[in-house]
Amino acid sequence: MHERRVKRLYNSDYFEEHIDYYCSAEQIEEHVQRARPLVEKIMRFRPTPGCLLDVGCGMGFFLAAARQAGWRVWGVEISAWACDFARQTLGLETVICSDTLGQAGLPSQMFDVVTMWHVLEHVPEPGEFIAEASRLLQPEGLLVVETPNFASLEAWRHRERWRGLDVPYHLYHFTPRTMRVLLEQHSFRILAIEFEMLYRASVWLRKIRQSPNSRLGQFLRRYLTGRDMTFYAMLASHFLEEINAA
Repeated sequence: MHERRVKRLYNSDYFEEHIDYYCSAEQIEEHVQRARPLVEKIMRFRPTPGCLLDVGCGMGFFLAAARQAGWRVWGVEISAWACDFARQTLGLETVICSDTLGQAGLPSQMFDVVTMWHVLEHVPEPGEFIAEASRLLQPEGLLVVETPNFASLEAWRHRERWRGLDVPYHLYHFTPRTMRVLLEQHSFRILAIEFEMLYRASVWLRKIRQSPNSRLGQFLRRYLTGRDMTFYAMLASHFLEEINAA
């Protein structure tokens, strides 16, 4: 799909349909609060805040949560409407409106962390996005990629009605194996993979007062898989040497 066709999909109507967004101060803060667990996940791997880039940052709620946690934040977003909201409403002046990550004009090795929360399945060339992320990361920088899991039990159960398909917005679908191959092809080393649990399994786990991080919780997340999976990856050292030599 041509980039201009992709761009036309992501106007204010898209955000009204996919994000239950509101503009009051209280409701904006609620969205920011919901994004804080994502920041906490990152800080398990990078406990000291540094420079963070969120690719496909949308309206900027995750960036606002990261800023509150002490990170210096930047964002790249294709939707001019969402960029305006992030800049004007949330005060995120470092959000860049760009059709692609490569066209954003960011310098090499600028960031400690690059995140892509439900972005990679939307782009016409996922490999180019991952390659550009590797250029932007500092040595031993962290890449976080979250997408729907096409191999999940939820996808198998719902088949063509699976919410992770999301036509026409999702152009690619990934399994744990294909995501691992894509990241390793671009010299990333996988640090961890997290799987969302089926909703009914999570309810049952709460009833028996077991943590999702318990051994039972980890087992259920691995096999009773819901929609999403999250990869945490770091650039391999030999690739860093190639970047520095270039």
